[in-house]
Order: sequence, then structure tokens, then C-alpha cells
Amino acid sequence: MTILEAKRGQHFLRVLQERLRGYPLEHYISTAEYLAVNRDKMGISLCEATEAGLLHDICKHDGDELLLAKAQEYGIPVSDVQREFPTLLHGPVAAEECHRNHDLPESVYEAIYWHTTGKPELGPVGMALYFADYAEPLRIFPEAQHARNLLDREGFGTALRFVVANKHAYIMQKHTHVDPMTHAFFEWLQQFPEIP
Repeated sequence: MTILEAKRGQHFLRVLQERLRGYPLEHYISTAEYLAVNRDKMGISLCEATEAGLLHDICKHDGDELLLAKAQEYGIPVSDVQREFPTLLHGPVAAEECHRNHDLPESVYEAIYWHTTGKPELGPVGMALYFADYAEPLRIFPEAQHARNLLDREGFGTALRFVVANKHAYIMQKHTHVDPMTHAFFEWLQQFPEIP
């Protein structure tokens, strides 16, 4: 695995095994490995790919009450939509928890924090994680396969725009309340001229 070559790759695999006993780790590893293998296409480093990919969902199984409690403890602002759907807090809570416990680089902190909704002016690691969380190879639905094909054939910018537009359309169709940051990210990306 490429991620084992990263400076803290083995360390974070052990962190996941300890923290997520009983939960499968395949998505975490696949996301990190997919980012690592495609890091040059996305303009990120091996360490950023490994840390963001392995740690992004570390709080996803915490449950609604625990996520809300941790958000309050960490001083994370909670929107009305997040209060209604606390699972949206798993990114911000994971970013803060990992930063406190593992001294994350700012680029990885931002990526984990915003990987669920995106945000305008999201940095390269954040955009890469947003894409890979959707498109990593264990995601077998047709849209994920199409996103991977777009990355290989047309580059990261085209592939990312496809994923953001597809997720935005799905959320708008399925939910009456949409996190405002999701819509803002979609709008911003439509005007963003170039993505590496």
C-alpha cells in the first residue's frame, strides 16, 4: 500500500484500528490509497493524501447525541441543518479531534472539516478528499465509476465538477433542508476557472 510509505501512515492505521474496533476500515484505507495513487493529478502530497483519507470519517459512527456534545465541547458552531441532521457534524468534529490529538497540518484539518459539505475557496486537499470520498474504488455505483473515468480521461477539474454537481442534485432532490455550505460550494465551483 502506498499509504504505508507516508510518514505517519502506519501510525494512523493503528489509530483507526484502536478507535473503530468492530467497524470495517476498508473505506478509510481505500479513500487514502486512492488519494495517494492520484495525488499528482490532484496537486497534493502523499502525507496529505494519507492523513486526510484515513482520518476523514473517524467520528462518523459516534451517533447524533455524541456528535452534538463534542461539537459543543470543541466550540464548533452548529447550524440549524446540522442540528436537524447531526451526522453532518462528523467532519468538523473529526477535524477538531484529530487536530487536538495528532497535530494535523492546516490543509488536512480543512479537508476533513469540510469533506461532507464542501465550501467556497476550499483548498486542494479539501477538494481532493471531497472527490475521493465519493469516487474511491469501493464505491461501486455507476456515478462513482464515471467520476473515476473522468479523472483518468479528462483530469481532476472535470471529475470534481461532476461529483459536486451530482451530489448537489441528489441532495436537492432528496432533502427539504440543504446545508447552505453545500449549495455555496456548488455555486463557487461553477465560477472557479481552473482546478489543477
